[in-house]
Amino acid sequence: MITRPSERASVFAYWALFAICGVVTIGTLIFGGVVALAAHSSGMAASLATAASNGSGWARGVLAAIPHSEPLGQILLDYAFSVLGLLVTIVLLGVGGRSWITMLLALGLMGSASVS
Repeated sequence: MITRPSERASVFAYWALFAICGVVTIGTLIFGGVVALAAHSSGMAASLATAASNGSGWARGVLAAIPHSEPLGQILLDYAFSVLGLLVTIVLLGVGGRSWITMLLALGLMGSASVS
């Protein structure tokens, strides 16, 4: 349990790092989901092509990533494990207490959820 005042700065740094890692993880999963959806939906790909021809850099980026997309079965499996990792992270932080071991394990699970 973290109770000493001297640990406040390290706890603050941990939560800042956890928040940054969470934003990167969720952003990566959302962008990957958009690319996967565009790769497997001709309607969305057509909409992105129209947006890209109108000058949207974001749409051009998604279209450029489509050839590197995985098969649908692999995507579903990857996202299932990512969601499972995020759920375990939430359970660890909610039930597991505030020991450094638990907090660092939760941080590792959060980071690995974006690369599943």
